[in-house]
Amino acid sequence: MPNFLAKHFADTRRRTTPERIERERYLWGTVPFKRWMMLPTGAMIQMTAGSFYAWSVYNGPIVKHFDDTITHEAIAEVFYCAVGFFGIASCLSGPWLERHGPRRMSTIGALLFFVGHLISALGTYLKLLPLMYLGYGLFGGLGIGMTYPIPVAVLQQWYPDYRGFSAGISVGAFGLGSVIASFTQSALLQGLGPTLTFLILGCTYAAIHLTCSWFMRFPPPNYTVPHKGKGLDVHASQPPMAAARTGRAAAAAAEYTPTIQDAEEGHAPAHDDHADDHHHHHVHGSDTRLNAGAAPAGHNAHDALLADPLAHVRGASHVSTGHHAPGAPMDEDEFGRDLKSVDFRYIYALFFLGVIPGLVLVSRVADMVQSAFGQTVATSTWIVGVNGMFNVLGRLVMGLLSDKVARLKLMVTSILASIAAMVAMYISLSNNIFPLFIVSIWVLTGAYGATSSLIPGILADSFGSAHIGALYGTALTGWAAGGVIGGVGFTALINQQKVSGVDPKHVYDVCLYSMIPLAALGIVITVLFMIRRRKVPAVQHDLHRTLSVSSMTGGRYAVAGVLHHTGHP
Repeated sequence: MPNFLAKHFADTRRRTTPERIERERYLWGTVPFKRWMMLPTGAMIQMTAGSFYAWSVYNGPIVKHFDDTITHEAIAEVFYCAVGFFGIASCLSGPWLERHGPRRMSTIGALLFFVGHLISALGTYLKLLPLMYLGYGLFGGLGIGMTYPIPVAVLQQWYPDYRGFSAGISVGAFGLGSVIASFTQSALLQGLGPTLTFLILGCTYAAIHLTCSWFMRFPPPNYTVPHKGKGLDVHASQPPMAAARTGRAAAAAAEYTPTIQDAEEGHAPAHDDHADDHHHHHVHGSDTRLNAGAAPAGHNAHDALLADPLAHVRGASHVSTGHHAPGAPMDEDEFGRDLKSVDFRYIYALFFLGVIPGLVLVSRVADMVQSAFGQTVATSTWIVGVNGMFNVLGRLVMGLLSDKVARLKLMVTSILASIAAMVAMYISLSNNIFPLFIVSIWVLTGAYGATSSLIPGILADSFGSAHIGALYGTALTGWAAGGVIGGVGFTALINQQKVSGVDPKHVYDVCLYSMIPLAALGIVITVLFMIRRRKVPAVQHDLHRTLSVSSMTGGRYAVAGVLHHTGHP
């Protein structure tokens, strides 16, 4: 098994053929594919999967359906079970996504999520709680885990010029799914009960998901982002720190100058003869292969430093296109090196710590509103629905801001907002201030959404988009670990408090006491990561036809169709 896993994670080469690439230029027949089509279809997939965030709406009706023979906490743990398998599936399916493409994996994820709903319907019909864990917890979690990274990874590659925006759309739609689901689930549960609710929603989600899966595809080899009116033909998706080159790979790349494809123009070929005449370096969109052969002789060491200014700080992260040049060697272990890098460990840790408060509390909103404040089911449903909107807003707003403002600074801001919200929540519970509780839970949820939105961009800033699907899938195990460890652990604390006869308004005190220091540790890790990023030495380039995009440290990566080096740094 260890050998299998080692091979599985080491091989992220994309399996494709010229015929498949040609077919994917079109949706069907002669209808051309356009990259903007990924936005609505990716968002629809995320909305179906994001319905699981509204799980707290199920808690009360399912407990009542089981004739109060089970507790709210037992039903809530189905959610944490799904979170756990979500993380496992995201991690294990990442390299498979890189190898076989998003359409196939999205289809499998849709079917697993559908099966999960069917088994859950059977579980409620037979009143067997283990079937709920098997259905929604196992199959549903696996389906969502295979689905969620796909629009995030694919949009990062189709929109390297708007990383924050594309991440905001993909993860924001996931949050929007909970808003819609909270109202649809509530209406169906009141009118039809949980069994038919699982059946109807399972069929509906499967139909939407399977239809939209047809649109999922990676960019073609050497995909370029058009910037008409700006004189920019090519926009690199790799930051300088992730564009390292070994002498062997650079020499191989020098022998191969691929055709540039323009997705907005139906992948029409293009070529920059002017750049070739002047021995410029080409940087190609998702392929991001440097034409190292264009460099003057004797500049290998200089070019290596320019390509990877952080090589002396961490191990080089060699770019793999997946669409490999004929005869060019493939370094299959680059993904493994990225996973072992110090940068990835920082990102993993801050993801884990940053999401615990939101994950623990988002599935308990309805219960808290009813038990601690004595509000009605209708009121709790309304609050859960609006709460989902703040999840969406946090993801969209931070995603858009992250194209302009340093991502790690925004991460610190979102975690600080989480801490402030938890302090306000403690005050509201202790003093029975319901309006303050509503504000605190909405702020906390918005901050949680913001954290989720920033991670894909931070990963792409650190490692480029060549393996963003596999890297993000692995990083999601940090999210899942936060949900499982935090969810199960804090659920046990809550149960202990209830058994001890603690007032419902103070049942969550110990949880809040524990989560605030964890969030503060997340800030410390983020600041240390920012300090590490500032160690990147300055590299001087003469840039022709450039477009600068914000890096996560507040600096700006110069991205150009043509780079001309003018001396040593």
